[in-house]
Amino acid sequence: MIMIHYPFTQKNFEDWIKDLGHFLHTDVTNNCLCFPENVGEGFAYAGSLKSGMSFLYVNIVLQQDVLFERTDADDAGILLYFNKVQIGRFYKITSGGQEILVNEKEYDTVLLNSSQYPLKLHLTKDSHLRMIGIRFSESLVKKFMKSNNLAFIKSITQQNLDNATDAYLTPEVQRLLEDVYHTDVRTTLGQFVLLNRVLLLVEKFLHLFFIRELPPEKQYHPSQEELENLGKVETFLAKVPDDFPSVEKLARMAMMSSTKLKARFKEVYGMKLYEYYNYNRLIKAKQWIENGVASIQDAAYRIGFTNSSNFSKAFKKEFGILPGKLKVFQPA
Repeated sequence: MIMIHYPFTQKNFEDWIKDLGHFLHTDVTNNCLCFPENVGEGFAYAGSLKSGMSFLYVNIVLQQDVLFERTDADDAGILLYFNKVQIGRFYKITSGGQEILVNEKEYDTVLLNSSQYPLKLHLTKDSHLRMIGIRFSESLVKKFMKSNNLAFIKSITQQNLDNATDAYLTPEVQRLLEDVYHTDVRTTLGQFVLLNRVLLLVEKFLHLFFIRELPPEKQYHPSQEELENLGKVETFLAKVPDDFPSVEKLARMAMMSSTKLKARFKEVYGMKLYEYYNYNRLIKAKQWIENGVASIQDAAYRIGFTNSSNFSKAFKKEFGILPGKLKVFQPA
């Protein structure tokens, strides 16, 4: 039987998709790969959410069997996958002596595991794979996780394929996934929607994950009122005001003390207040540059930087590359 066998070492998804394109002798344009006809009908699209955090969206109907073989990696990164598969003959994942074999018509699951574990994914002809993957680098996880939560996460990822479950596919999560499945990533709007939905999927998953998995004595249980007030602050910062507001102003908005706001915001959203504001404004600038809406200098000015050099430094710190290295989208 004809089968494509693709061995790889996991890395950030923007580099991963380039390696896949090289393997398939197919061009990757603006982080989008259209699969050759002999492989299947569909595409793969990769992007970065912040330095150390990237995502991959694959939507393909296979014309032949494909075996993805991931070797162990030095970086103990964490991988989160949302998979929806309409199965041809079967769907099979093996890793570390564990196996998932599905012969049913459809398989929907969420999988959290470590890039350190070798893994084989066997997809058969006529299968329709829709997959969203998010990679968190080891350095990013260490930066934002408290030491006790980090140890807990590592203990969970060691369960490997036993983590595969549909328990996190709540109606809200499924609506976000459907938005992604119906998004045309070849358009500027589609790319914006995809980025937004992936961020929301990460947020919803982590919220559910820590509620379900973290031992009760280590959990923070915000009241509904606290969540709503924190949401007001998050929405305000995500809209990227002209200047970062004072913490006191944000605290009044959240109806809590400055100290409590800083602690609670970090626990719920995983970033400090200014980090969240800065990340969102840099994301906007990145989209403007990539989509040809603004030059680097104009994008920097529009999000509050008076010095393009400082903007470039902040951009590289967040995304790992200089803004001048971005590929500008060229409409067909």
